Amino acid sequence: MKIRNLNLTLFAILFLSIVPAVSAINNVTLKKGVLKLDGKPIRNWELKEFKALLGQPTRNNDGYNRTHTYDRMGVVLFEPYENEIPSGRVSEVQFYFSRPEEESNVMPQQAYTGAMMIDKLKVTPFLEFGSVRNILKDWETRSTYSDELLGFIYKKKVYIYITYNESKTAVKKLSIGLKKS
Repeated sequence: MKIRNLNLTLFAILFLSIVPAVSAINNVTLKKGVLKLDGKPIRNWELKEFKALLGQPTRNNDGYNRTHTYDRMGVVLFEPYENEIPSGRVSEVQFYFSRPEEESNVMPQQAYTGAMMIDKLKVTPFLEFGSVRNILKDWETRSTYSDELLGFIYKKKVYIYITYNESKTAVKKLSIGLKKS
């Protein structure tokens, strides 16, 4: 019996050592322009900082940016190119709260299900469109190209875009990025 238990233990250790760990972000905060994932601040917006918390992406795609998609987490990172080479920095992170009707090879397969706070704004899939401006009083409003999109910037440092469905009753995704100088 002891040999069988030892074999099962060795099998479990071997199996767990070859199966990649799946990370999950349960809590996103953006307070005074500082992004934190599960309480850990993103200081330099380097790709390795995000990967240390999120793990390896499900897939990467090359386009205008190099994208890093985390299917099970509902997260996409955007890495700009410098001289046609991925820069190693993240310019924007997107959190998908629902699966859009129009799919692309960048979109994650599942929605972000963790908690999210932007200053005093609790972001949920059913965040009221009209309440956002009143809560983000310290944020400057940005003009957007769509009626379903709200844009804000914090002290010329960090921006957010909240994309709603057509009826403005549900959040589809939220983008957070560094403002370019």
